[in-house]
Amino acid sequence: MTDLLDILANPAFWVAVLRIATPLILGTLGVLLCERAGVLNLGIEGIMVAGAFTGWLAVHAGAPLWAGVGVAAFTGMVFGLLHAFLTVGLALSQHVSGLGITLLATALSYFGYRVSFPKVNTPPTITPFAPMEWLPVPILNAQTALTLFALLLVPAIAWVLYRTPLGLALRMVGENPQAAESQGVSVAAMRTGAIVAGSALMGVAGSFLTLSAFNAFFFNMVNGRAVDLRGAGGVRLVAARQGPARRAAVRVLRCAAAAAATIGRCRAALPTVPDAALPAVDPRAGAGGAQGQLSAGTDEALSQGGALIMTKTAAGRGTLFAALLALCTGAYALGSDYGYDSFKTPDAVSWVQLCGTWGPNHQGTYRVVHVDQYAQSFLYVQWMARDANGSLHAAHTAAITELDNDHAEIALTDLSCRATPRGIVVTARATLGHDDKLRRVTIEAGPAPGQYRYLPQRTR
Repeated sequence: MTDLLDILANPAFWVAVLRIATPLILGTLGVLLCERAGVLNLGIEGIMVAGAFTGWLAVHAGAPLWAGVGVAAFTGMVFGLLHAFLTVGLALSQHVSGLGITLLATALSYFGYRVSFPKVNTPPTITPFAPMEWLPVPILNAQTALTLFALLLVPAIAWVLYRTPLGLALRMVGENPQAAESQGVSVAAMRTGAIVAGSALMGVAGSFLTLSAFNAFFFNMVNGRAVDLRGAGGVRLVAARQGPARRAAVRVLRCAAAAAATIGRCRAALPTVPDAALPAVDPRAGAGGAQGQLSAGTDEALSQGGALIMTKTAAGRGTLFAALLALCTGAYALGSDYGYDSFKTPDAVSWVQLCGTWGPNHQGTYRVVHVDQYAQSFLYVQWMARDANGSLHAAHTAAITELDNDHAEIALTDLSCRATPRGIVVTARATLGHDDKLRRVTIEAGPAPGQYRYLPQRTR
């Protein structure tokens, strides 16, 4: 109980909760507008991917950050208009249309990225929104303007829906379209407007990932994050069409569905410790490396070279409490949310090895860090350089984004690293819960900091 109270009293935890919840708030509001009008929009995931890509691409091309948000919103409106044309104009299946838009928007975004950056191994970065340090409100001043926008949008949309004639007409169209038509309300126009407006918010939700949470666009960035919103929204739409006696039971089912979709992806915002806390080679073990012991001089010990294999330990009780609390709040990690800085504690790092050399005079070396936590693997490649005293420090750290996200669920074993003329090659056996054909994973790291290739090997 004390651990839980310590986490609740930690401002860093609430900062992370707000940041993680921002795209969910925006996406939920978009789904809410569509479903209040009586239309199920299953294209939310694809629209979020398209918004994330187009907003980031606009800023990378030189547009201001808010212009990028506007481009993402416009992208969502375009796909929303297509969904409205198919479902309202042609009266096609809302499920088929929504899933088709998800596939179309996702494929177009990935194709556009490959065409725009055909020879780039690492996604180009931009300067994202800065925290609102000028705001005299604790926790909130560590967020960006998009988070504040999402929080202010909640009461604004609630006021429109329940305190204005427009909101009354929108709800009437969703609950009883015949009554709305009898009052002279155009059902087609109201539903089209709601879908377009809701899809614009979905696009903005995607832009938060690339313009605020991170500074680049990469594949599988959204990766199922909208499934919770679609599932909960579908149950909510059923509840709206039931009698008052059944709504309580439907709400229980909605909570259960949301909990089932969220479990396994919970992440806790725990304070990190300095890099010196990373398990290091005991200096007395010699240059060959040996079973590691905790040492304050990690980089100094690792500079002696050799491999380090460390015994995994169980995660702390505080991590469990934080994960459970994140589950109750409906928050989970964004893709690549667990960077190297989050795994500097010895209970998470399970394998570290120095391998190969890089740099003009081959004075630097590579360090590969493997983390085994939450039933999946996280892998980081570091380009280590020597300072004037000969000690090693990380000049650059690259997270293998294909592994470092909350939906990968890939577990690596039997890791090995070997040097090549152009860098290093890391190989490992791989297991993936929903893909029994994945057998091995190979990562090739080049001499340029951040340069790597991810090569999965599957059986036919």
